[in-house]
Amino acid sequence: MDREPLLQTCAATLDRVFYRHGLFQQYVDGALRRFEAISHPGEVLMYQSVAKAITFEATDLLVAARSFVDQVVYIAARRSGEPHSRADKWAVSAILQSADVARQKRLRMPSEHVSSEEIRLLDVRFRAWFDDLNIYRNALVHRGDRSNACAYYPPASEKYGADNHTANVMLIPDSGSLRGGNPRSNRWTYKDRRRLEELVLGIYEGCLAFAAELVAMWGGTIPTSTGSYGKRGGVKLIAAVPPAAK
Repeated sequence: MDREPLLQTCAATLDRVFYRHGLFQQYVDGALRRFEAISHPGEVLMYQSVAKAITFEATDLLVAARSFVDQVVYIAARRSGEPHSRADKWAVSAILQSADVARQKRLRMPSEHVSSEEIRLLDVRFRAWFDDLNIYRNALVHRGDRSNACAYYPPASEKYGADNHTANVMLIPDSGSLRGGNPRSNRWTYKDRRRLEELVLGIYEGCLAFAAELVAMWGGTIPTSTGSYGKRGGVKLIAAVPPAAK
């Protein structure tokens, strides 16, 4: 296995998750300050370019997190002894769906998947996180985005328009309306009033937790002083993984 390039790619993808989260938070904080500075009642509009920036950073964070999972699954396949030609065909969604079917029918998963520590970790401890990541990433990338909304409202806002998903860029579709055949945006519902910053934070923290357990599984460590987002957007993530046994 080409160990060093694969691990470096994973680290670079995690850096992208850090970076997008930092920029997303900066845009949201700026929108909140602008909201608080406006004293008149009524709808609070902001430049659509800011709304587009918020949704872009959130979407790219989801894309990066999903890419990280795909990279880990490829490494899992190689660590299980699969050659590149077969490892490249390990598709995480199909693997987890087969695990669901196996559980429903009380069957065993394919042996190569059962033997993979990484797959078991994702399926047992991070399955809910991955499902959330996957359905929202698919919806925002393939079925439409929320950048047409051009207003920002904080969570507790009671101003006119705060509950209007066509205006409030921070409202996201109900997860239930995104399941079942990857429906298009005209089928999305917004009854749960779930917010974008809640989704982003959950995906971000879940990705870091998943990475930390993977590094520990591989016999490495992530120093607690790393992983911070710098003032100029610089991100440093250090994972010390021991060299492969000879």
